[in-house]
Amino acid sequence: MHEAHMEALSFQDMVERTRESVEAFRKVETRPWTIETTIIELSKQVGDLAKRVLMYERYYLPDRDRHPAYHTTLDNIANELADVLYCLIRVALHYGIDLEVAYVTARQDELGYAAQSAVIDAPAAKATERRAPPERDDYNPVLDEHYVWMYGGEDKNIEAYEAFFRRHHLAPERTGKALDLGCGSGFQSLAMARLGFQVLGVDISPVLLRALEQHRGDLPVSVAQGDIRDPAVYDRAGPFDVAVCMTDTILCLGGEDEIWQLLANVGKALVPGGRLFVSFRDFKKAATGSKRVFPVRSDANRIWTTLIEFLPRTVRVNDMLYLNEGGAWQLYAGTYAKSRLSPERFLEMLGQTGFVSDPPFVDGPLTYCIARRH
Repeated sequence: MHEAHMEALSFQDMVERTRESVEAFRKVETRPWTIETTIIELSKQVGDLAKRVLMYERYYLPDRDRHPAYHTTLDNIANELADVLYCLIRVALHYGIDLEVAYVTARQDELGYAAQSAVIDAPAAKATERRAPPERDDYNPVLDEHYVWMYGGEDKNIEAYEAFFRRHHLAPERTGKALDLGCGSGFQSLAMARLGFQVLGVDISPVLLRALEQHRGDLPVSVAQGDIRDPAVYDRAGPFDVAVCMTDTILCLGGEDEIWQLLANVGKALVPGGRLFVSFRDFKKAATGSKRVFPVRSDANRIWTTLIEFLPRTVRVNDMLYLNEGGAWQLYAGTYAKSRLSPERFLEMLGQTGFVSDPPFVDGPLTYCIARRH
């Protein structure tokens, strides 16, 4: 009992230090050394929390069921860890975007005064006024480079989707053409090509489209970089026997109006009786505490964790990728919104845009809807 009591006291001290760090962050000026100190301090808190979990695990492991404090304490630690990670993400995103703009701007200024100005908050003698923010607010393109790894590899996913489409009797019918909206690195595109379709994959990320092109070999897959909300990107290549929009892509649009318009556009691009496959996560029930944190994948040199914030109509997805770069761990973070769309509401929208849907079904974390155009 003495050891457990000491651990509890140490845990409370650590929690108090974390709160003090967060308060300090709210008050500091935006100077690089203060930012750096804050991030280092918060990172130490994350490490302390992780070590605390391991210490409790070792202490209670032999007879954890006889110690109610085991589960309660771990839950408290996990909740505090989620809060610290959230603060770290906000720090990284708030200053990381400014630094990215600074370096892009510096390329337009041979002496680099624009970058120096942005970093040290000093007047820039020769800085250009032009700013070049990222194309997608707060989204870090570095994450795209690790997308295939995060999902477990290209071949594994292509084979899984090929089997999925076969189970649902997908085969070329009239035009033999397929449209993949938000195709990413091509899990669904390459699977449909294996089934005999001529596939057009559309995505906004050049990194992911390059990954698709590297894996397609001789398969009949073409790509178009563009916004899936713009039918001009794909309508000339139609009409299509089938369109797919998988793995939360549809949730990344700007709310129900844009989802409705996308469905209407896709309906026009399909042949009569053409099929539509959509999959997305049902965020209807809000997660709380440590359940907001998802350890996506990790290996010796990469750790990907996601923290989800639940808002009334959307969720805010905060991705954190730690990379081991020459023995030093570097954090790359990105954030973006997804709609909280229920399957019931999505079925209504399908009906309003000229589709007849089979009953939705759940497979793993995703809800699947398969519909036909009237």
